[in-house]
Amino acid sequence: MRKRYTVDKSLSHIWLQDYQCWCDLRKLENTVGQRYLTHESDDARWEQYRKDNDLASWQILGHKGLSKDDVFHFCKGTKNNTTSKCNR
Repeated sequence: MRKRYTVDKSLSHIWLQDYQCWCDLRKLENTVGQRYLTHESDDARWEQYRKDNDLASWQILGHKGLSKDDVFHFCKGTKNNTTSKCNR
């Protein structure tokens, strides 16, 4: 039987140590209105990384969410387009 990763080991995975991922998480926290996935202690490091690599801020690069077109394409693939979330 394989052991499960601890939270600390999971959070140190290379996929979660990426500026785009951090931007997406910050955008989600901003949308939710509470900071719980990232920590303030990382802000200065990511800001320096952003400046060194001439990148846009997290407010611009962060995930934009789903558009109405995305929802339509998702619903189009459902059986008879009858799911409750798709009948908006």
